[in-house]
Amino acid sequence: MYLKNTWYVAGFADELGAERPLARTLLDQPILFSRGPGDEVAAQAHAAAERHGLLWWWGGDAALADPTLIPDYSLFQQAHPHGSFRGYLPTQCHYELLVDNILDLTHADYLHAGSLGNGSLTRAKARVTDLSDRSLRVAWLSSGEPAPPAFDAHLRRHGEPTEQWTEVTWTAPGNLLLRVGATLQGESRSQGVDAWTLHLATPETESITHYWFWSMRGFAMSPEVNAQIQAFVTYAFAQQDKPMLEAQYRNMNGGEFWSMKPLLLASDAAAVLARRKLMSLINAE
Repeated sequence: MYLKNTWYVAGFADELGAERPLARTLLDQPILFSRGPGDEVAAQAHAAAERHGLLWWWGGDAALADPTLIPDYSLFQQAHPHGSFRGYLPTQCHYELLVDNILDLTHADYLHAGSLGNGSLTRAKARVTDLSDRSLRVAWLSSGEPAPPAFDAHLRRHGEPTEQWTEVTWTAPGNLLLRVGATLQGESRSQGVDAWTLHLATPETESITHYWFWSMRGFAMSPEVNAQIQAFVTYAFAQQDKPMLEAQYRNMNGGEFWSMKPLLLASDAAAVLARRKLMSLINAE
């Protein structure tokens, strides 16, 4: 079951050229994207748009397509070329598992231990904010903890107590904006290190998810360091998150999520709320 009358990411805008159409399967449907004489994006009978460096596709009735429902990710188009990177990882799982993964980032303390996680997320209590019928925000804030190694390495002084923030904004069905950073304890965020990453999940089929990521930061601006950080982050996504999600999906063996009576923890609050919001939207449709 898919939510149809909503926007899905279909790719990066520069994948589509005036004489270079783009074929992509979305929600079990083969779609061909093209550009018209004015460079506008078209998908035959479907509504499509280009916003903030991304291709967007409306999965339902084109007459109902509302451009104001496209999330504002314009920040990423302003990123310094030596402070940003992006990628694509097709993943063999249901797209809601990928959403679950980003809405419960305490997994970083286990799956990415020693790099992106050091236990501080697990010790911080998540705060969930209900933003609308199709969006929410979850935040983990901590004070006095040392920063995870990936961030501590870029602070002015290493191994000291910090203020940390990890914030995720979910917009239905599968669009997530992550902000994470740290600064020395008692200092403002602007004095520390701050990074933003888009995690964009669109179903190809029920069992295959298109997963795009786009990351930017305001520190360590050089081609060499950018390449190192890109390799590190891509490794975490491709060699840690992706295999875990695919194994999780295989273990479910086709079972419907709620019918399997999952054991829910306090850290699952945001993911559970997102699943319920999405189901309400699908049921209303």
